[in-house]
Amino acid sequence: MNVLDRLETVKRLDRFDMLGKLKEAPRYIPDALTRLSQIELKAYGLKYDSVVIGGLGGSAIGGDVLRDWLSSEIDVPIVVNRGYGLPAFVGERTLLVAVSYSGNTFETLNQFDEALKRRCAVYAVTSGGELEKKCLSYDVPLLKVPAGLPPRIALPYLFASLAYVMWLEDLITGLTELRKASQAMEKLDGRIGFHVPSESNPCKRLALSLKGKVPVILGLDRFSSVARRFKTQLNENCKVQARYELIPELCHNEVESFKPTGLTQTSMDSESAYLLMRSKVESEVESTAFETLKETLKRMGIKDVYEIWGVGGVLESILTTIYTVDYLTYYMAILREVDPTPVEIIEAFKASFKKRLPGKP
Repeated sequence: MNVLDRLETVKRLDRFDMLGKLKEAPRYIPDALTRLSQIELKAYGLKYDSVVIGGLGGSAIGGDVLRDWLSSEIDVPIVVNRGYGLPAFVGERTLLVAVSYSGNTFETLNQFDEALKRRCAVYAVTSGGELEKKCLSYDVPLLKVPAGLPPRIALPYLFASLAYVMWLEDLITGLTELRKASQAMEKLDGRIGFHVPSESNPCKRLALSLKGKVPVILGLDRFSSVARRFKTQLNENCKVQARYELIPELCHNEVESFKPTGLTQTSMDSESAYLLMRSKVESEVESTAFETLKETLKRMGIKDVYEIWGVGGVLESILTTIYTVDYLTYYMAILREVDPTPVEIIEAFKASFKKRLPGKP
């Protein structure tokens, strides 16, 4: 029996039950919407010229999804800010949502403080920590999500909270698309979940094909959240390096560096696998770019080329593709005999960084 079908192996490696959380993830969206409907939040009701989502790591990905979903739907630009401070354009006509799952992210707390000084319309999304305390102190609207999850697994809760703020501020008309996306994710679990054996499970088969190879993720610029999520899940779940490039930009530079599989025995390129992040809502131009790219890779002698497809409309496509790569990177971690949940180096960096900050003992 394949290792990916052995429950005892998975239980031994997956000490914090990420698999159980993955299976539950589609239900986090309707649960989040139910929780949000039960709290009293009063909209600022302003006319905004920008929306900024402030966050880092797994807490910021929901902002990427929000931006990719709505960039062609609303006339207010959405910016995901991953810096220590805020861009110069942020001001009184900016809607800023500070997102920190733990509530203790240094950069996000800095952005929150700066946003208050600039008199932005501010919301916060968190499970607690210092950010919750600041919201209570300054009477800032707080959207609280359940604690106890790795931030990257909490994505459905964080994203649903961001969408709820957009609805509350009358920037979108409803949340039906979120429920449809949740249903599509749940249906997808029936095809790629652990209970489906490898011979019938495309996600497990792809994980086996990628074993020992360096993933190169190629996606669309307007769906960059998918490519970024794939890359960061490889980093955190599998503890491996990865990179992503975006169409159309990659067609003007990165493609020149592609090398045939097995070009040299020592080259990293000999171990690369190219993963194309596809969508049923691609434009004709985007599909043409992907097909031309596939032909180019084939002509260069590159054989390890795979496609991962989302299903449904824009938001469904984004979230089902992300759900696929979440499962894929989980399976890849198990094949590497790695527990996908702990991020010990990240935590060690944060602790060391905090000690070195000016004014700290």
